[in-house]
Amino acid sequence: MSLLLRKLTDAGTEPVWRPNLEKCRDIVLRRGEEKNTRSLLTFYVTHLERNYTNVSRGADLWDRLSRRNTRPLPASYLGAANDGYVARPGAMSPTQTAAYERALATAMAAHDSRTLSPYAVEAYRQCAQRVRDAGAVPIFLIPPSTTQIGLSAERTGLSAAVLAFNDPRAYPSLYRSDARRDGQHLTRSASEEFSRLVAANFVELARAGVTQ
Repeated sequence: MSLLLRKLTDAGTEPVWRPNLEKCRDIVLRRGEEKNTRSLLTFYVTHLERNYTNVSRGADLWDRLSRRNTRPLPASYLGAANDGYVARPGAMSPTQTAAYERALATAMAAHDSRTLSPYAVEAYRQCAQRVRDAGAVPIFLIPPSTTQIGLSAERTGLSAAVLAFNDPRAYPSLYRSDARRDGQHLTRSASEEFSRLVAANFVELARAGVTQ
């Protein structure tokens, strides 16, 4: 939460907050590129309030009760195994396929991954540290996406293992149009293939002693 607020106010990642006063002014007055930032700040602060104050928890309860749907949920709501997984049949429409293939072509043509903001890197660093503090080994998983980001130690300074599947050249079977329900989600058969690839890569990490 604090990193989101820091990013919106251009405050940096140092311990002492130093928000950009001109940017704060533009946020308050809804000027230029900050026209919608005040709405984002309100959204995030509201979530902070809901998460950390009992009053807002009561408000959540009232909101839940006041809009309660009294009709019983269909048996398919939680999926066939009653575990919350609902398989979605079907494939992309021609329009979706064309848009996806354009995004894939852009990703294939990219010579380098997108640079992460210092706020994102700091968020990943904090996440990894919390996992270590809990006595576990942090492993970052990047799903098969046309968004080209890199979390290597050379680029971010993160000392954590990364299982990255956002390289269409390395995992072409996950990037075929017929393996996608939409631009971001795999079909059932492709998701099963993805699960096998994750397991195989994890075994390699374990054999290398990374998970110890």
